[in-house]
Amino acid sequence: MKWLFGFLLLSTSLFAQNDYFQQEVNYKIDVQLNDEEHLLQGTIKIEYVNNSPDELTEIYMHLWPNAYSTKETAFAKQALKNRSTKFYYAKQKDLGGLSKLDFLVNGNGVKWNLDEQHPDIAILRLEEPLPSGGRITISTPFTLDIPASFSRLGHVGQSYQMTQWYPKPAVYDRKGWHPMPYLDKGEFFSEFGNFEVSITLPKNYVVGATGVLQTQSEVEFLDKQISKTKAYLNGQNSLFPENNAFSKSSKNNKTLRYTAEKVHDFAWFADKRFRVLKDEVTLESGKKVDTWVMFTEKEEELWKDAVEYVNRSVLFYSDKVGEYPYPHATAVQSALSAGAGMEYPMITVIGLASTAKALDEVITHEVGHNWFYGILASDERVHPWMDEGLNSYYQYRYMRQNYDSETASVDMIPAFLMGKSDMRFLEASYLINARRNLDQAADTHSNESTLINYGVGSYTKPAMVLDHLEAYLGTEEIDIVMQNYYQEWKFKHPYPEDFKASLEASTGKDLSWVFDDLLFSSKKLDYALKGVTKSGDDLQLTIKNKGEINAPFPVSAVKDGEVVATQWYEGIEDEETINFQAVDYDDLVIDVERITLEIDRTDNRKRANSLNVNFLAQIENDKKRSFSIFPVLSYNAYDQFMLGIGVHNKSLPFRNLEFAATPMYGFSSGRLTGVGGLRYNLYPKGKSIERISLQLNGRTFSYAHNEDFDFHNYFTKIAPKIELTFGRKAPTSDWQQHLSYRYIDINQNFGRRNPDTEEISRNERSYGVNELQYRLENSNVLSPSNLNVTLENNDAFTKVFARYQQRFPYQEKKKGLTLRLFAGQFLQYDPTRSAELGVRPAFLLTGNTTGTFQQDYLYDAVLFGRSEASITERSLFQHQIFEKDAGFKTLTSVGASTSGLYSAGFRSTLPGALPLDIFADGAYSGLGNAKGQFFYSAGLVLPIIRNVFEIYIPVLESNEIKANHNATGRQGLLERLTFRIDFSKLNLLEVEELIDFN
Repeated sequence: MKWLFGFLLLSTSLFAQNDYFQQEVNYKIDVQLNDEEHLLQGTIKIEYVNNSPDELTEIYMHLWPNAYSTKETAFAKQALKNRSTKFYYAKQKDLGGLSKLDFLVNGNGVKWNLDEQHPDIAILRLEEPLPSGGRITISTPFTLDIPASFSRLGHVGQSYQMTQWYPKPAVYDRKGWHPMPYLDKGEFFSEFGNFEVSITLPKNYVVGATGVLQTQSEVEFLDKQISKTKAYLNGQNSLFPENNAFSKSSKNNKTLRYTAEKVHDFAWFADKRFRVLKDEVTLESGKKVDTWVMFTEKEEELWKDAVEYVNRSVLFYSDKVGEYPYPHATAVQSALSAGAGMEYPMITVIGLASTAKALDEVITHEVGHNWFYGILASDERVHPWMDEGLNSYYQYRYMRQNYDSETASVDMIPAFLMGKSDMRFLEASYLINARRNLDQAADTHSNESTLINYGVGSYTKPAMVLDHLEAYLGTEEIDIVMQNYYQEWKFKHPYPEDFKASLEASTGKDLSWVFDDLLFSSKKLDYALKGVTKSGDDLQLTIKNKGEINAPFPVSAVKDGEVVATQWYEGIEDEETINFQAVDYDDLVIDVERITLEIDRTDNRKRANSLNVNFLAQIENDKKRSFSIFPVLSYNAYDQFMLGIGVHNKSLPFRNLEFAATPMYGFSSGRLTGVGGLRYNLYPKGKSIERISLQLNGRTFSYAHNEDFDFHNYFTKIAPKIELTFGRKAPTSDWQQHLSYRYIDINQNFGRRNPDTEEISRNERSYGVNELQYRLENSNVLSPSNLNVTLENNDAFTKVFARYQQRFPYQEKKKGLTLRLFAGQFLQYDPTRSAELGVRPAFLLTGNTTGTFQQDYLYDAVLFGRSEASITERSLFQHQIFEKDAGFKTLTSVGASTSGLYSAGFRSTLPGALPLDIFADGAYSGLGNAKGQFFYSAGLVLPIIRNVFEIYIPVLESNEIKANHNATGRQGLLERLTFRIDFSKLNLLEVEELIDFN
């Protein structure tokens, strides 16, 4: 049956191959660089061969440099979607694009136009249809205004990164035309052909390029650069300009000619500062490949050994995948704003690295793209994993072979965070979204995935899937399988179905679990070891499939921490009992080597989990029940210094059940203080609700101190809450909605003096408030906004209020205006009952320490001195405010309303480098049955840490506010200054915020 299945798969694959065709595109390009104006001028002639069975009436052309021509292109819009404002705030002189285009077909004029939505796509309307088997010549002059470095194409000073720089036809295949705008996230798809490229530029430039250099004088020039570089690295420092400076360009030009065969792109990099090193490697067949590195002064200590990294990469991929077909492999260190590195045929550009190990890894990854992108040229825009994921699999294998870890990224994690966790870095990155059902299928269009899902789904997860397949098949067999795929599809455009057919034909196995489940869906893999019994000399293991994927899995016996036996089993659907050959063991573990995509490993072993205590925090240790501790020091005016210990169970990846608490001892009050929170998150699999969060939060602190009787008033707050976070319309959408219900129970313990005996008696008073809140948030990087609508109720009052806030950007980076609107209305208010409960829920102009109960009756704010305004002595803490209702920044207590309050305010940055903002707030406050009043306040903001710690300076205030200042003795400017600290952003005291990961 296995051979029959394999024969059927092979027949299907051969049938698909017989139906396969690809176009041929050959280029002749002649250009000259003007490095004073940053212009490239020249001509291009393209031979287009129609190998399709179809007659073509039009040709789609990519004009990708036009992505930098305006702020409205797909590239510009995607940059903002990915929270990058660099291009949006770029100066006009730093933009770029193609001009002076005049397309001819076979020497005759042709009608053409730009795509209505994308200026980087053109459509040539052929006067006569191009028949199957026919060929045409497309030619045009062009001028490229080279942009600054925003993505891949660009320049930094007189360093040039010439990528995606010329007009080129889109791919036409069995699925039709594939026109695509240039994008930063989401790479490319181009036709194979041959190139002849001539580049004229000043003589003292060093150039690295796709293709074989045909200019003998330049070969000699590069040989001199190699000798010069070796001497420089041996201590002759004067051979290159200091401080990475550009030398003056030569007045004389040179013309370099390159040829390249069987490639689908051509890139070149020019820099007068390049150091050059060269070597060669001999492949198993005896073929020799030249290896080059070109680099500047930046990180030259890392690059002096980089040619060896290129050597190892070429040999590794040639051995594991298939022989390298090109004459050279080159790595260039240059400017890049689109990741750590970017690949082109025979040449790759590398950005800055931090360590030699990290440089080796990125060079290996980019050189490896010569196989997965250069030779196996899949549609990276639609199926990015076929390029990035397959290549990453080999990159990780290379790193494991040459280093002690599969990626240099793991070095970024401090040892105390890793602790005794066995979790792979790749596994943790996958689980962060997967456990919350926020992940997307690996086979997701690059522009439809979020940034983290693009990174995980395109790179990490497919590599882990192949790790799983390798462990299941065996390393030797997976190498044969992938080599067969390479030989079958090299210099072609394979699709996922072609890859699947090739693998299934080679293995004779149904690999639906690999493709349909792990790559084409976001289903989860989760096996559990439910029980172990003895059966004769063997063991009977009860395995439960708690997930959605029936993938093969291994079980291992462990003795003294070492694996002594491993058996593989085919996937099971529900629950089965499997046989395991008995050995001497301490523990039995499903997937002890962590090579599958298990979503939860806490139930993968026979031995019960033990307890583990960490310091600060830790990557998840699924072998132990873990929590972390850390010291806590805090202060307020009444408990004064508080010392305690923080304890929490947070880890990465996130857990469903989370807790955090900071019990402390107040040295002045002599009582236990602190905050605590418990949260259980549910992540439904449907799209309508993203998360259901069940919470219980609490806190207790002193809020006043009677020094005469040495009595501390204190509060205790308990607040259960349920919150629904609704799913976004699309994963990349900026909009999200939340609906929550919270019950806030407040207990106040206070001292009351008997006027007859002067004794203080202890009293208690409590009240509860129901809170229903709807939030609509827009996280747009330029103009974020949020709307909060809240209903509060208890038996003393019912009120509803709404706040809307939006930022409007200016053309100067990080500058803008924020608008804030507020409207609130009491639906019911019983002043007698309110006084009995001790809650005074008036709408306020500002939140400050004036009045113990009136200002922060829900005890949500973190204040150094809640009752400081009631004392006559001046205190710094009297100047602390918190955001409340109308959002004024003043200390005034006027304007409180138990009917309605309506306000508008703005805050704006100032032009230039002056570190001040301006603000203005106005409000209409209804005063019960009395006539309403209008209040205003305006001034300056000194943002010590913007939106976290700020000082407010009043300049203009309405008469009522001034009168209040006079009555309370705050006439001087310093006495009217206020400050605000948003502790939720500092994550110091707010446990409720500490456990909020959104």
